Amino acid sequence: MQSHGAYWMEQMKQGRVVLVGPVADPKGTFGVGIIRLEEGADPLALVEADPVIRANAGFSCEVHPMPRVLVMDQR
Repeated sequence: MQSHGAYWMEQMKQGRVVLVGPVADPKGTFGVGIIRLEEGADPLALVEADPVIRANAGFSCEVHPMPRVLVMDQR
């Protein structure tokens, strides 16, 4: 899992990740991430390069577009 975290931290440094982290759902832990890619970039390519996905160790991922967002005023 260390390579998984390191991978997403590197993506964050590259400006591709807005946020990423675990979600403690009582039904089972999973992660969520918000990514921002340049026009035409394939988000599945980014996700499929994740070491835990590439390891074929039972992890999976779903990608869904987010056409609009509401952002809290930071003032």
